[in-house]
Amino acid sequence: MIAGECSKLLPNFGTAFKITTSGMLTTLYSFCSQNSCKDGAIPQAGLVEGTDGNFYGTTSAYGGEPSGGGTVFKITTTGVLTTLHSFCSQSSCADGQEPAAPLVEATDGDFYGTTYQGGTYDYGTIFKITSAGTLTTLYTFCSQSNCPDGANPNAGLIEATGGNFYGITVNGGTNGLHYGTVFELSASNAFKTLYNFCSEVSCADGTGPSAMFQDANGTLYGTTGLGGASNSGTVFSLSVTPPLSLGLHFDFDGSGTGTDYTVWRPSSGTWYVLPTSGGTSIETQWGKSGDVVVPGDYDGDGITDYAVWRPSDGTWYVILSSTGKSTSYVWGESTDIPVPGDYDGDGKTDYAMWRPSTGTWWVVYSSTGRTVSQQWG
Repeated sequence: MIAGECSKLLPNFGTAFKITTSGMLTTLYSFCSQNSCKDGAIPQAGLVEGTDGNFYGTTSAYGGEPSGGGTVFKITTTGVLTTLHSFCSQSSCADGQEPAAPLVEATDGDFYGTTYQGGTYDYGTIFKITSAGTLTTLYTFCSQSNCPDGANPNAGLIEATGGNFYGITVNGGTNGLHYGTVFELSASNAFKTLYNFCSEVSCADGTGPSAMFQDANGTLYGTTGLGGASNSGTVFSLSVTPPLSLGLHFDFDGSGTGTDYTVWRPSSGTWYVLPTSGGTSIETQWGKSGDVVVPGDYDGDGITDYAVWRPSDGTWYVILSSTGKSTSYVWGESTDIPVPGDYDGDGKTDYAMWRPSTGTWWVVYSSTGRTVSQQWG
């Protein structure tokens, strides 16, 4: 029996609806309305309202042929549905399968989510997708032997200040395949496991995390379905270190241990860095006399980049630590004062100037390339 025939006999593939505060419900869309359920079926997560006024969501099953691995869709307030991506449309479901968690719209305007299965090893993926439907797989779980990086993410991602994402897997981890993890994906797509469940005797810390959120102070809170004193689940908290202010924290060696002692010598244009991690000193020639130093994390990899601003030509010169390559950007006038910082909250330093003659701040958002001005001062 094909899905299209099944939907006629059992029209229970899910809906998208709206309801007023007084209880008046309107069904906006019934899934599996298209032949062979090309529009997807069985949505298991809530909708996310995009900044464009549309709603975005996932279905955990069906979708365009020959996939049948679920979909990402957008739907208007009047119920017009557009399928943005059908999972398992790549060979061996490399793009993921069975998205069962809500999406999150990040500060860069794209939507991020997880699939429970699929990917290279069939243990789920992390992906991002544009509002136009371009999907990129960011991470495939169980990429490491015996899945110490976790398996089967069963909840949505959390975007923290600075652009990092946090999430959970119900399975995998260093303590066994069925215990689960908490993970972090940086703004530059660097993956790290933060915690492995069942790390305590008799799994007193819980197993199989099922939900998580982050409070205003950056602490993660969540629940596990099993484990704990009576093997009936736990409530847990996990402290994570938020990204420090890009304007004050200079970590040139990427150790994460604190601000490095740093001087810049105008006469030779040489940077001298003494890492707080205890490593040997670092010397880097970048800039010349008359430049203004403007170090920051311009590529969002968590490591401070060597950068100067040249008043004579209004140009920023940066060595990106992620690639080792230099880049330049013309922004500002000779009488401006450079004030780099992360103004759009995407984890990357933005080119920014303050103009004393008008008291205006001029910022180029790294997330969108958009120019923003604000009179202040």
